[in-house]
Amino acid sequence: MRSIAAGLARLSPLLAAVGALLAVLAIYSEPVAGPLLFTLRGPNASAVVVFAAFTAGGIWTLRRASRSAWRWGLGLGTLFAAAQLIGWSLRTQNALLAPLLTADHLVWTVVHFLGTGWMASAGLAALIQVVDARAGRVVGVLDERPGPVGRLLSALRSPRARPRRIGLAMVMGIFVLSRLPYVLTYWPGIVFFDTFRSYSYARGTRPWDSYEPVGSSVLITAFQWLGTTLGTGDAGGVALAMLTYLLAASAAFTFMLWRLAIWGVSRGLWVFGLCWLALLPIFGMYSVSVVKDVPFSIAVTVLLVCLGELSFGPPASAARRWPWVLLSLAAIVAFATRNNGIYVLALALPILLGPLWQHRRHVLAVLGVVLIAFLLYRGPLYSALRVAPGPEDEAFAVPLQQLARIADDDLDSLTEPDKQFLTRIFGGMPPDQLGAHYVPALADPMKLGARKAWFQHSTGELLAGWASLAARFPGTALAATLANTVGYWDPDAPPYDGPNWWSDNNVRDIHLDIPSGRPASGPAAAVLASGLVPTRDYRNGVHDDGYRAIPLLGSAMSPAPVCWAWLISAALVARRRRPRSLALFVPAGILLLTCLAGPVSGGQRYTLPLFMGLPLAVSAVALSVRSSGRSPRRAALPAPGAIDLTGRAGSGRRLGVPSDPLDAAERGSVEQPAARRSAPAP
Repeated sequence: MRSIAAGLARLSPLLAAVGALLAVLAIYSEPVAGPLLFTLRGPNASAVVVFAAFTAGGIWTLRRASRSAWRWGLGLGTLFAAAQLIGWSLRTQNALLAPLLTADHLVWTVVHFLGTGWMASAGLAALIQVVDARAGRVVGVLDERPGPVGRLLSALRSPRARPRRIGLAMVMGIFVLSRLPYVLTYWPGIVFFDTFRSYSYARGTRPWDSYEPVGSSVLITAFQWLGTTLGTGDAGGVALAMLTYLLAASAAFTFMLWRLAIWGVSRGLWVFGLCWLALLPIFGMYSVSVVKDVPFSIAVTVLLVCLGELSFGPPASAARRWPWVLLSLAAIVAFATRNNGIYVLALALPILLGPLWQHRRHVLAVLGVVLIAFLLYRGPLYSALRVAPGPEDEAFAVPLQQLARIADDDLDSLTEPDKQFLTRIFGGMPPDQLGAHYVPALADPMKLGARKAWFQHSTGELLAGWASLAARFPGTALAATLANTVGYWDPDAPPYDGPNWWSDNNVRDIHLDIPSGRPASGPAAAVLASGLVPTRDYRNGVHDDGYRAIPLLGSAMSPAPVCWAWLISAALVARRRRPRSLALFVPAGILLLTCLAGPVSGGQRYTLPLFMGLPLAVSAVALSVRSSGRSPRRAALPAPGAIDLTGRAGSGRRLGVPSDPLDAAERGSVEQPAARRSAPAP
């Protein structure tokens, strides 16, 4: 591919300097709209260093990156900059771009858009160029350099059972040990508000309904029974649930890293996955949390690994039974432990017939198994437990939020029939009072208001009235939906919620004999006093203090940057034009769509599966390059001790993926001596 520098070589220093200047102005101006010169921070020596670095990086990218890399980089970078600017306006001005387009603010807006767009576009173009450059240097020889990581990867890839089991035990042990500080701090576990509804079913104080996923409530019932039977009471039941979820998540993460090693990801990507899953506090906090999102996220993670196996694993994997069986089981657990799981699967499995068309019989078999399991779940199990339907308003967060914002912003333009319609929909609350209860980032207040009068009108009446008002006030309706989803797509947006730092209690007439409420002493209180926990309020959610103010960590703990990482990874994989590589992005994308249609802007626990699966998304970029259709090669000789991907010493074969040690184990293979140095590929 021709470099863009062919026509702009002489202008690249000037273009890079202008882009760097705009980027520095965007970074060092205060995050408030106004005349640009008045928003700049005072003299800052670091700005000179940043300008020089951005200029040098821009020159390199302009001269090296291909036209294709720039096309994709500019497209994604422009989208990124627009999302950041619109999100900032919604979060701080409670409006779309109109406040930023006034005469006093226009220069600030343009500079921020161009500066952010340049940073994102040039950075993505450079990333794409680096990924493209590796396409011709990847070979079928795994780098087994000496060292702890190299030995661990060798053990995971070993065709012999004993070293492989030792490697798996070591990875599992790393995850369990990384959770011990959280277990000791928050013993016996943190029970979320939502979980008390399941406890009310378990104790018979309320009839079962499908508001909480029945599968998750059955788990809570089982843990409650075990705690009582073993004589450990409420604390024992909560501790059993917490430890079960912790071990299950650790096993799922170990499974992921094992398969990544088998697929042949680089040492750096594998270490990133290990550090991400073991060290990020979000996983530590949810490992001690008793809430439906944890088992659901574990199931989705296993499902994504199975799809990755079919896309990037050894060729024999698709012919074996275990990926399809595990995929089916993970899908069943997913729809049983979270109600939106059935929507994810109902859409994802048929769509997967596209990228996995060559395995369509297996996909259809999985679809059939999941359908039968769902019918048994909704039939005999529901009947046995006498499960009643949950509130229907849960599925109507988008139209209810739009109606509430129209009543708040366009009250003077509403006709009398419009006002009567809104009053009837929201349980007798007149439109002029809706604004006081409307929360842009949370649909719960509007859902609770609509629930009071839900059976006084038909669903068709609601949808017809909503469609009419949304068509007359499209800007307001769009602003309502963007404000209720900004936490998923604005790169700077904080989550609305975050981990729970203590257990709730005395909810829905249920009292658990466990530590609850804000801790006043002990390690949990010390965490709260450390300043690491961000403040939060009901209207705006999490604030930009605590861990949110720590560079990198604040972004890593927020849904929007993780969603952007998934989007960019999916775009780079799609660019390789290898549909099978997109398989794992299908359920992840549909899951995100269910979040966008949900009640919370930037729900951290709603996107927990995307946090868990991020190493898969990032690794898919490199793995799709390796499988891009041409024979990969590397000019340099492999390091001493390198082994062939097939696990045989000195064979010199250059395959796209390593063979699965399970295949070798089934054939009775034995581990071979260290590989000899092979000749470079011609």
